[in-house]
Parts: sequence; C-alpha cells; structure tokens
Amino acid sequence: MMMEPILKIRNISKTYSGVRVLNEVDFDLLPGEVHALVGENGAGKSTMIKIVAGVETPDEGGEIYFAGQLIPNMTPHRSLKLGISVIYQDVSLFDNLSVAENICKGVVNDRFTNWKKIRQTAQEALDTMQVSLDLSQKLSSLSVGKKQLVAIARAITFQAKVIVMDEPTAALSKSEVEMLYKIIMGLKEKGVSIIYISHKLEEIFQLADRIT
Repeated sequence: MMMEPILKIRNISKTYSGVRVLNEVDFDLLPGEVHALVGENGAGKSTMIKIVAGVETPDEGGEIYFAGQLIPNMTPHRSLKLGISVIYQDVSLFDNLSVAENICKGVVNDRFTNWKKIRQTAQEALDTMQVSLDLSQKLSSLSVGKKQLVAIARAITFQAKVIVMDEPTAALSKSEVEMLYKIIMGLKEKGVSIIYISHKLEEIFQLADRIT
C-alpha cells in the first residue's frame, strides 16, 4: 500500500499576463523520497516551487495539501512553519553575517543575542550533515558550494520535512557535488523529503526515487 504523500498538489494553474505557465498540475511527494522535477527552461518548475513556498499565489481552483491537511492560503511564513524549505540557485543568505548566524537566523530568537546557543545550534546542524565549517567565518568568504551547505544546515535547524533544491550542483566542484550527494542520502534516511530540480540526467538517475 502506497504511503500518504507529505506534499500533494492538485489542479494547480498559474497565469501571468494572459499566458498560462502552469496548467492543472498534479504532483505528489512521499516521506523520505528524492523526487526529481525535470523539464526544459520555461516549463514552469520554478513557478510551481514558488507556489509551494507561498511566494506566488496560484489561480483559483488548485489545492495544496501538507501531511494530509488542506492548506488554503499558502504564505512564505506558513510554508516555513509547516517545514518546507527552498534552497534557490542564488542561495538567499546574508553575506555580512557569520556561518553560525546564517544557520540560526530566525531560529534562535532571544531578547538578547545568545551566542552560545547560536553556536551550539549551528554546530548540531553541521554535525547532522557530517560537515565541518568555521562557525565564525563570514559567509561572503565562502564558495558557492559551502554557502549551499549553510543553507541546508539552516533548513535542518528549522526542522524541515521537505527541502527543495533548485539546480544545486550548477556551480559546485566535483568534491562539493559528492559531499552534497552524501548529505542528500543522509537526509533521506532521516525521513526528509527532497524535491530535486536538475537538468543533469546522470545525477537524477543516481539520486532520484521518482521523476516528474
């Protein structure tokens, strides 16, 4: 018997200036699976992800379910609270802050900055990924690959149940790609579901349980 999807999209459409970008799309994501989302540029992949993240509003008639519950008005705050984390290609982090601060931004909320708690929380996330980074290092000094690791660690601190990775290997070195693969497999073993967007067929066939 097939398990209940953690994320379920039904009949989602999106129109911009009279142009239908998404047309009655259905999509399921199961707990603990890597589901590859593929298609040529302009196919609507990013638009669908923005709707899931609450950044874009779908046309009337579509439905989004999370853990079996209908989510009528998805917003960025609600999406994050549910446990959906999107790691975009441009890695939306803060270059002027440290690794630890980026990982814990919006997670450790104290009236006064609790640096011990921030460092502890950030280190726990990196330990979960089996990754070593200097917590005090400014993000601006890191490679794109290491910035992505920080973004994944941030998703872990938010206890993300679904992580969306949009072309995550586009600017990574071979060693960084191999590290990313290990992290993805580790997250999968912990029951985290991943939507993996890529044009690279070799990594899709290596990582994905299903392909849409």
